[in-house]
Amino acid sequence: MKNGNKSAMEIGLIGLGPMGLGLSANAAAKAITVQAWERSAELRSTARSAGVATVHDDIVGLVAALTAPRTILLSIRSGRPVDEVLAVLAPLLGPDDVVVDGGNSNFHDTERRQAAAAAGKARILGAGISGGPAGARDGPAIMAGGPREAWQCAAPLIRAMAARAGNVPCAEWLGTGGAGHFVKMAHNAIEYGVMQVLADIAETLAAGGGLVGGDAADVIAEAGTGLAGGYLLDVSCRVLRVPAPDGAGYLIDRVDDRAEQTGTGAWFVQAAADLGVAAPVIAAAVGHRAFSNGSPLRRAAQVAGGVAGIDKQGVLPAVRPALEAACAIAFGEGLALMQATGPRFGDPLPLARIVRVWRAGSILQGRLSDHLAEALAAGDWVDPVRTIVAAGRDDLRRVAVAAQTAGIPVPALAAALACADGIDGALSTRLIQLQRDYFGGHGFRLRGAGTKDHGPWHKE
Repeated sequence: MKNGNKSAMEIGLIGLGPMGLGLSANAAAKAITVQAWERSAELRSTARSAGVATVHDDIVGLVAALTAPRTILLSIRSGRPVDEVLAVLAPLLGPDDVVVDGGNSNFHDTERRQAAAAAGKARILGAGISGGPAGARDGPAIMAGGPREAWQCAAPLIRAMAARAGNVPCAEWLGTGGAGHFVKMAHNAIEYGVMQVLADIAETLAAGGGLVGGDAADVIAEAGTGLAGGYLLDVSCRVLRVPAPDGAGYLIDRVDDRAEQTGTGAWFVQAAADLGVAAPVIAAAVGHRAFSNGSPLRRAAQVAGGVAGIDKQGVLPAVRPALEAACAIAFGEGLALMQATGPRFGDPLPLARIVRVWRAGSILQGRLSDHLAEALAAGDWVDPVRTIVAAGRDDLRRVAVAAQTAGIPVPALAAALACADGIDGALSTRLIQLQRDYFGGHGFRLRGAGTKDHGPWHKE
């Protein structure tokens, strides 16, 4: 309960799409009374039929049905819809009430809304919720940020609805401002990277090795017995095995190659650029989706095939360590960005607590999250990631080179390989230092030197 005056927990919920309906069922199963509203009359009817919430015809009725201090969870599309709902709620709520934005909002928008609400209005928490509709129903991972006192008010409800790793709720307050949505952005960006790595490997097996559908799934499932095993790998194997509607071949053979995106990956790439953090695998994944769906250089949505074969005897044993290395790099990019924020959200983001949240309910749940959570509990994630990458680098090269030699685009694997090679090797950026000095006078550093020098072209 939220305070001593309330005999039972209750929550307001705005938005009854697949996520909202799942959250309603989740709350009802935890003996939380749900007062809900949804703009769509059809969805309101569906929710009433489901019997998991008292569904109101307007927001005024929802707010009136809740006992102060109120907690209202928004499960609606990010952007303008959130601003529109907050504008309606503002005159109806008091300063002790809490609005939890559970969508994929940009953390800058969350902070703007929190600042606007600071003048005596309801407090706003930004909460990234991971797990999709099934996770919403069964227990998602929840990453919250905003005023600490708002979290303390809403935490009993949020923790009750969250997934559990053991007996520990996968829900945490991670800092002030937009910390929750920033962490969810990083989570989703890692997800982009891992998904593209899996897609690269599946395409290599199919287009280069003739291992389509269930055959490719078998190879990837075997690779999933290692550190790369988890929800995303399991989902990939499951969808690869689905037959085509007419029973001839597999569904994936009928799907065109234009992948869309919702924006969180692009926000991550921009944030990484702003903070000077390298994110080559995630950037490659984001860029490849954009290339697939909208580049003027593409002729049309393509059909797999028409490439040279790969040496399956050499590639298949390499899939597991290659997959582990590439996924570890994607996780490392997300952790590096969160580490680089410093005290922007009140204190440095608590990486150990963040990864613990991902261990259940999250799209990123799996052995790698578990491994990194243990490493972070001991105080470090860099050396464990380096160890995984070093162990898989040669196999990553074997898979990536085989694919590229066969003419198969594998952007995430190629970016991961460049990163893996760059960990211990010299980078081509040495020439860039000299180029920048020649035409811009920016200088360059000699090995072991603490200050910059200029080339002879500036001394003539």
